[in-house]
Amino acid sequence: MRRAAAGPLASISPVRFRVVLFDLDGTLIDSGAIILASMRHATRTVLDREIEDEILMATVGGSGLTEQMRLLDPHRVDELVRVYREHNEPLHETLEACPGILDVLPRLRDAGRRLGVVTAKRRATVALAFAALPELEPYFDVVVGAETAVHSRMGAQMLVENNVFRSTGVAVTTNRDSDVDGYANLKGNDLGGASTEVSQVGTFTSPPYSYTAEPASSVVASVTGGAGTGKL
Repeated sequence: MRRAAAGPLASISPVRFRVVLFDLDGTLIDSGAIILASMRHATRTVLDREIEDEILMATVGGSGLTEQMRLLDPHRVDELVRVYREHNEPLHETLEACPGILDVLPRLRDAGRRLGVVTAKRRATVALAFAALPELEPYFDVVVGAETAVHSRMGAQMLVENNVFRSTGVAVTTNRDSDVDGYANLKGNDLGGASTEVSQVGTFTSPPYSYTAEPASSVVASVTGGAGTGKL
């Protein structure tokens, strides 16, 4: 959810769904400046090149840092990632929340929405953002980062049903980066070889509404068949 300008919302009634998921960069945290600064630093230090800002920022997105650096130089990915992180992590202390987001989050929670963060960044990087902006963290029941697919935290109850996990180290965890463990019930999932870290099985076994879950065996075909511009 993005806000064009600061100021209170007139209404959140168009938000129809019980669960609202947020990206991290550019949605919750105003991180564009520190990302660009660290991209400049990494390419100058490792590649000894001056690359236009537009080109640097065009590589930034959901594929994750390693793939972003691969686009710049496939032969020096590890070094680019290391130098980027060394420069970028201390800059998190300067982060600010995106305009208006601290107005939106409490209103969504008051309206009964469950909130989550989904990001291609590592959990360690998400933790840096929450440390810089501690007022954000209590609103989120789930954080999905690069190392884990589903993360239940701070006592949240989750039902993880008929999902398919691929190229994932830990499919579901309830005990990472949180003062209080979450809860999870797993049902009908294709873990694809991923492990799980469920420290507490919860009581949430069915939502308070009717639904039909697609079998895990057909999830991949449905998702890939419906992906792309103009498809639903």
